[in-house]
Amino acid sequence: MTHPRKMRNRHCPKCLTNARDKWLSVRQKELLPVPYVHVVFTLPHALAPLALHNKKLLYALLLRTSAATLLEIADNRAAGPSPSSSASATH
Repeated sequence: MTHPRKMRNRHCPKCLTNARDKWLSVRQKELLPVPYVHVVFTLPHALAPLALHNKKLLYALLLRTSAATLLEIADNRAAGPSPSSSASATH
């Protein structure tokens, strides 16, 4: 079975690999030349009902305490980089 050159089928390993490699190349050019660390803060499952009915308050608290924790860790490091953050909430 032969495949057309530009099939662009998302299930084709060859097409998917090329698209992924191109996407990664573009994203890597956007990165700053500094080390990155990905940190995830989560809520215990038992707090899910509370979070569902008090999203604004609970997520504000989570972000505030997460930021305070990261700043405290950064303060305890010798001469390291300052933390920067971005946040996203998944439900």
